[in-house]
Amino acid sequence: ASKDARRLVGYLFRYRYSLILALVCSILASLFVGTAVSLVEDLIEALVARDESGIELVAASSSQPGEASRQLPESVGRIKQAVERLKAPLRNWLLINGYVRIPLAIVVLYLFKGVFGFLSVYGLRRVGLRTVADLRAEVYKKSLEQSDAYYREHSTGEMYSRILVDVARLQQIAGGELTLALQAL
Repeated sequence: ASKDARRLVGYLFRYRYSLILALVCSILASLFVGTAVSLVEDLIEALVARDESGIELVAASSSQPGEASRQLPESVGRIKQAVERLKAPLRNWLLINGYVRIPLAIVVLYLFKGVFGFLSVYGLRRVGLRTVADLRAEVYKKSLEQSDAYYREHSTGEMYSRILVDVARLQQIAGGELTLALQAL
């Protein structure tokens, strides 16, 4: 089984750039969802922080980035602090008129998530189907190179199973299950 898996990875390796691009799209789609979910907290703050006179009061965030950074390795803490510095002006802009801007930002983030999710699924399925097409071409070529003795020794059903059913099983793995597994990462 590991020999077959290594062989399948060899076929997938031919499409490594498409595979990497699809995985990057999948990661971006996940980041857009995570960002949209974190904006819900800001939306709640924006709605709750309004007093009776209609003046918005920007509430302090309940999470303190300094505490989380101390528990992380130094390099990860620095990256997180840099992201927080970049995020702060955008967050402040969103909170100025948060009850309007934040829902719009969430909708835009979900639109981007949809586009990148589609590109991810499309890319992964394309890689799987191209891999199976390569396998089928190789099996067909090998079957044409066989001698007459080979065809006398093997039944039609056995050859049919090899050519169609085994490759169809690989198509199911490479086209569908592999796509789901990589997206789950």
